[in-house]
Amino acid sequence: MNELLTRRQVIGGLSLLSLGLLAGCDSSSALSFKYGKDLSNKILGRTFKLKDPQGNVKTLSSFRGYMPMVFFGFTQCPAVCPTALARAAQIKKLLGKDGDIFQVIFITIDPERDTADQMGPYAASLHPDMIGLTGTPEEIAAAAAAYRVYFR
Repeated sequence: MNELLTRRQVIGGLSLLSLGLLAGCDSSSALSFKYGKDLSNKILGRTFKLKDPQGNVKTLSSFRGYMPMVFFGFTQCPAVCPTALARAAQIKKLLGKDGDIFQVIFITIDPERDTADQMGPYAASLHPDMIGLTGTPEEIAAAAAAYRVYFR
Protein backbone atom coordinates (compact mmCIF):
# COMPACT_ATOMS: atom_id res chain seq x y z
CA MET A 1 0.00 0.00 0.00
CA ASN A 2 1.55 3.27 -1.08
CA GLU A 3 0.41 6.35 0.79
CA LEU A 4 1.46 9.77 -0.40
CA LEU A 5 1.47 12.62 2.05
CA THR A 6 -0.41 15.71 1.14
CA ARG A 7 1.32 19.05 0.96
CA ARG A 8 -0.59 20.15 4.07
CA GLN A 9 0.68 17.15 6.08
CA VAL A 10 4.29 17.73 5.01
CA ILE A 11 4.17 21.43 5.90
CA GLY A 12 2.48 20.65 9.22
CA GLY A 13 5.12 18.05 10.10
CA LEU A 14 8.00 20.39 9.23
CA SER A 15 6.39 23.17 11.27
CA LEU A 16 6.16 20.95 14.34
CA LEU A 17 9.77 19.85 13.89
CA SER A 18 10.90 23.48 13.58
CA LEU A 19 9.03 24.49 16.72
CA GLY A 20 10.62 21.60 18.61
CA LEU A 21 14.09 22.62 17.48
CA LEU A 22 13.51 26.26 18.39
CA ALA A 23 12.25 25.30 21.85
CA GLY A 24 15.67 23.76 22.53
CA CYS A 25 17.41 27.04 21.62
CA ASP A 26 16.26 28.98 24.65
CA SER A 27 19.14 31.22 25.74
CA SER A 28 17.97 31.53 29.34
CA SER A 29 19.66 28.26 30.26
CA ALA A 30 22.80 28.99 28.25
CA LEU A 31 26.08 28.55 30.10
CA SER A 32 28.15 31.71 30.40
CA PHE A 33 31.49 29.93 30.39
CA LYS A 34 33.45 27.68 28.12
CA TYR A 35 35.40 25.24 30.31
CA GLY A 36 36.09 24.49 33.96
CA LYS A 37 32.89 25.59 35.66
CA ASP A 38 31.72 23.75 38.74
CA LEU A 39 28.07 23.19 37.90
CA SER A 40 27.02 23.41 41.55
CA ASN A 41 27.71 27.19 41.46
CA LYS A 42 29.52 26.90 44.77
CA ILE A 43 32.72 28.83 45.32
CA LEU A 44 35.49 26.32 45.95
CA GLY A 45 38.80 26.70 47.74
CA ARG A 46 38.56 30.05 49.42
CA THR A 47 41.85 29.51 51.18
CA PHE A 48 44.33 27.09 52.64
CA LYS A 49 47.12 27.36 55.20
CA LEU A 50 50.20 25.34 54.23
CA LYS A 51 53.98 25.66 54.29
CA ASP A 52 56.37 26.29 51.41
CA PRO A 53 59.83 24.63 51.24
CA GLN A 54 61.36 27.46 53.30
CA GLY A 55 58.84 26.89 56.11
CA ASN A 56 56.83 30.05 55.40
CA VAL A 57 53.08 29.77 55.87
CA LYS A 58 51.23 30.36 52.60
CA THR A 59 47.55 30.98 52.07
CA LEU A 60 45.65 31.65 48.88
CA SER A 61 45.89 35.36 49.76
CA SER A 62 49.68 35.04 49.53
CA PHE A 63 49.21 34.83 45.76
CA ARG A 64 47.12 37.98 45.42
CA GLY A 65 47.81 39.60 42.06
CA TYR A 66 48.59 36.25 40.48
CA MET A 67 46.39 33.84 38.57
CA PRO A 68 46.88 30.68 40.65
CA MET A 69 46.41 27.15 39.39
CA VAL A 70 46.08 24.82 42.36
CA PHE A 71 47.07 21.21 41.72
CA PHE A 72 46.83 18.38 44.24
CA GLY A 73 49.18 15.42 43.83
CA PHE A 74 52.26 13.74 45.26
CA THR A 75 55.93 13.43 44.32
CA GLN A 76 55.84 9.61 44.05
CA CYS A 77 53.12 9.79 41.39
CA PRO A 78 54.49 7.89 38.38
CA ALA A 79 52.67 9.50 35.46
CA VAL A 80 49.70 11.79 36.04
CA CYS A 81 51.22 14.38 38.39
CA PRO A 82 54.45 15.08 36.47
CA THR A 83 52.59 15.12 33.16
CA ALA A 84 49.94 17.55 34.40
CA LEU A 85 52.51 19.79 36.05
CA ALA A 86 54.70 19.74 32.92
CA ARG A 87 51.65 20.87 30.96
CA ALA A 88 51.10 23.67 33.44
CA ALA A 89 54.74 24.74 32.98
CA GLN A 90 54.19 24.66 29.21
CA ILE A 91 51.09 26.84 29.59
CA LYS A 92 53.14 29.33 31.58
CA LYS A 93 55.72 29.38 28.81
CA LEU A 94 53.10 29.76 26.07
CA LEU A 95 51.55 32.71 27.88
CA GLY A 96 54.75 34.64 27.25
CA LYS A 97 54.84 37.90 29.18
CA ASP A 98 51.41 37.16 30.69
CA GLY A 99 52.88 33.96 32.15
CA ASP A 100 54.49 36.10 34.86
CA ILE A 101 51.16 36.25 36.70
CA PHE A 102 50.33 32.54 36.19
CA GLN A 103 51.32 30.78 39.43
CA VAL A 104 51.22 27.00 39.69
CA ILE A 105 50.69 25.80 43.26
CA PHE A 106 51.40 22.11 43.82
CA ILE A 107 49.84 20.82 47.05
CA THR A 108 50.83 17.36 48.20
CA ILE A 109 48.24 14.85 49.31
CA ASP A 110 50.95 12.65 50.85
CA PRO A 111 52.43 14.80 53.62
CA GLU A 112 54.04 11.82 55.37
CA ARG A 113 56.41 11.23 52.45
CA ASP A 114 56.42 14.63 50.73
CA THR A 115 58.39 16.82 53.09
CA ALA A 116 59.15 20.48 52.51
CA ASP A 117 62.70 19.49 51.50
CA GLN A 118 61.30 17.28 48.72
CA MET A 119 58.55 19.61 47.54
CA GLY A 120 60.87 22.49 46.66
CA PRO A 121 63.22 20.64 44.29
CA TYR A 122 60.36 18.61 42.79
CA ALA A 123 58.33 21.69 41.85
CA ALA A 124 61.41 23.62 40.71
CA SER A 125 62.46 20.75 38.46
CA LEU A 126 59.30 21.32 36.44
CA HIS A 127 59.48 25.13 36.43
CA PRO A 128 61.54 27.54 38.55
CA ASP A 129 58.44 29.59 39.51
CA MET A 130 56.33 26.60 40.54
CA ILE A 131 55.77 26.31 44.27
CA GLY A 132 55.21 23.14 46.28
CA LEU A 133 53.24 23.27 49.52
CA THR A 134 52.86 20.75 52.31
CA GLY A 135 51.53 20.62 55.84
CA THR A 136 50.18 18.29 58.46
CA PRO A 137 47.74 15.60 57.37
CA GLU A 138 44.94 17.65 58.95
CA GLU A 139 45.95 20.82 57.06
CA ILE A 140 46.16 18.89 53.78
CA ALA A 141 42.77 17.29 54.42
CA ALA A 142 41.23 20.72 55.13
CA ALA A 143 42.72 22.21 51.95
CA ALA A 144 41.56 19.23 49.88
CA ALA A 145 38.07 19.40 51.36
CA ALA A 146 37.86 23.12 50.53
CA TYR A 147 38.56 22.28 46.88
CA ARG A 148 36.40 19.13 46.95
CA VAL A 149 39.41 16.94 46.26
CA TYR A 150 39.05 13.34 47.31
CA PHE A 151 42.13 11.28 48.14
CA ARG A 152 42.89 8.24 50.20
